Amino acid sequence: MANSPLQPPTLATFRSWGIQQELVICRHKGNTIHFDRQNAFHLFLPAEMHYFCWHEPNTPMKFKTYFLYFCIALMVLFAYFQWNDPDPHIWIPLYLFVAYMGYRKLKFNDAKIVFFGPAFLYFLWGLSLYPEIWEGVMLNEMGMKTMNIELGRESWGLFINTSLLVIFAFLPNEK
Repeated sequence: MANSPLQPPTLATFRSWGIQQELVICRHKGNTIHFDRQNAFHLFLPAEMHYFCWHEPNTPMKFKTYFLYFCIALMVLFAYFQWNDPDPHIWIPLYLFVAYMGYRKLKFNDAKIVFFGPAFLYFLWGLSLYPEIWEGVMLNEMGMKTMNIELGRESWGLFINTSLLVIFAFLPNEK
């Protein structure tokens, strides 16, 4: 690409029929050539010369996408682990809701307030469940589980959900 007369490409995004698409714009000798990324990445110019114009995806946005997929998978896994809980009808929807909010951030780039509202509620609920006497979250050596251990696990699960929702709120939106 160093010997190519094409200037470095710039990227624009646009929406058509509700689908966000990317448009790569290349310049050659003052002429602007437009083509979208789903079509050909090459063009034939006069004199039968073949030039390539490509766009490297924005690295922070790639990290955001991978991070959100990881968080969604983690929350679905946490929801799966709640099947053996005495009250799965409460905890499975809570974890799946955070997974859904990660999906919304990935696909729709919602505003920060959309994530702060549930995060605040999860945080308050976690504080209300926090045990009076902290015994940790692991089983003791006899394998017996106390109420304080169960409350500690539930409150820390809510704090993890709160943390993820706050992180989702501060992830950058794609422009």
